[in-house]
Amino acid sequence: MKIAAALLGGGLSSRMGQDKSKLEIDNQSLKQRQISILESCNIEQIFVCDNQQIKDRFEKKGPLGAIDALFQVDDFLDFDFCICLPVDMPNLNQDSINQLIQFAINSNQSVAFTNSILPLVFKVNRQTKQWLDNQLTTETNWSINHFSRFLNTHFIDIDDHYLININTPQQWEEYLNHERI
Repeated sequence: MKIAAALLGGGLSSRMGQDKSKLEIDNQSLKQRQISILESCNIEQIFVCDNQQIKDRFEKKGPLGAIDALFQVDDFLDFDFCICLPVDMPNLNQDSINQLIQFAINSNQSVAFTNSILPLVFKVNRQTKQWLDNQLTTETNWSINHFSRFLNTHFIDIDDHYLININTPQQWEEYLNHERI
């Protein structure tokens, strides 16, 4: 199986007031931390969706815009699955990511954790590409939840502590002081 990863760069970071991907834990940026985790998971290729390495075709469409941008990359359709990992979920680790990937491979379906659409492993195919193109050009529902329903995503359980998401300076401070694994 050929597995790709999309590191979702954190969007505009407007609530944080600064680029979340550059926040540091133990002298390592969140971006580099997530890349290191993905590298440890035998991912064939990691795409950084931050409008620098991979640029969205459509602005301000959130994660769907980033996922659509992947389908514009040459040979992306050669992958079997792609895991979308947000930069701002610092408690995810190699085991949690591998759990999602293995479930997707074994069941041949899209999968996410209960209580969080992201991270999400989805099947890479033309049908998904066409659905994204239609949603982003003619529809107004660009939510990752809507995408998950289209994919008929299966949900598996994990301790919610792994799913902590950092969006504000207060959440970042709380994470640094209390929530780190």
